[in-house]
Amino acid sequence: MNTVIIRIRRYIVVGMKGTSMKYNFSVLTIGLIILLVCIAGCTSTAPPTPEIKLSTVELSVMALQRDELPENYQIKERSEQVRSDVVQSALDLGWKKGYTVKFVQSDSNNLEITSIEQGISVYPIENIDKSLSLQRDESAKYTANTTIDDLSNPNISDQSQAYRITNKSDNSKSYAIDFIKQDVFESLRMSGTFTDYEILKELAQTAAEKIE
Repeated sequence: MNTVIIRIRRYIVVGMKGTSMKYNFSVLTIGLIILLVCIAGCTSTAPPTPEIKLSTVELSVMALQRDELPENYQIKERSEQVRSDVVQSALDLGWKKGYTVKFVQSDSNNLEITSIEQGISVYPIENIDKSLSLQRDESAKYTANTTIDDLSNPNISDQSQAYRITNKSDNSKSYAIDFIKQDVFESLRMSGTFTDYEILKELAQTAAEKIE
């Protein structure tokens, strides 16, 4: 840039010697235009910082409601979570607050046959991406009598993952879908005698749409 300006100044000075005032003015104008073009070309505008959007609704509002589930499901448990409910690795990520709800479907003898659980947690926005791998790692810790198989990405909200957990002793299967949106992490589980992964995906999508 300095070299360009020096050359322009020399050009202007040389042009001014032995010429008329009108010609000098023209040379000066051309020199200024070239200078401004050089400055504009060397100056770049930084891209705008993307807006960080945080959730604004209460966790109890994000939770699934009974009428959003298939028929014959009832609420067994619904509560806020406290720090003693959360694993240390989640606290280390800055876990702020959480909410959990469990729905069950019972047979004619009032025995539970299928359950659907939803866990909701809020983390600092800078750590929210890490919550997915944290959940997967925690699930893998309890594999003494189970196997975990990753399923295709359900593509829910900002990021998501899904996997199937098989109990080796009775070959029963549970399905899990985890996703994040804004600063919220959610995990949905379906387990029991009758499981339907497609229903779980629909519920996960409904849950994601409730986050604002």
